[in-house]
Amino acid sequence: MGKPEALGHLKRSAQRKTRAMATNQGCETEATMNTEQTNQDSATPPKGPWTVERTVSLLAGSLVLGSLLAGRSRPRARLVTAFVGTNLVMAGTVGWCPSSLILHKLGLPWAASCGLKQRQA
Repeated sequence: MGKPEALGHLKRSAQRKTRAMATNQGCETEATMNTEQTNQDSATPPKGPWTVERTVSLLAGSLVLGSLLAGRSRPRARLVTAFVGTNLVMAGTVGWCPSSLILHKLGLPWAASCGLKQRQA
């Protein structure tokens, strides 16, 4: 094989590899898009009004983070973390906690009354 023939062979080989990669990338992109769309339907929180359940999670997370930061200088502040954890366990087992009742009395709707699907664990 001469030099020009070898270069031609390398060019054709490179072009085939490029086409194959482009085809594979197209398939991966399409598969990824389908996977992302499926995950988006089930893994993301529903759009809509703020409900009691979403607000309790936000409030609990904020209190835990705040009390852990405050606990660096005041160890008793970590008792707030224990209190919030206890209420979250109660909410998970019984279906309500004191803060959820207070938020509902303040006018926030329950997720079930908004027609939103609750996420299953």
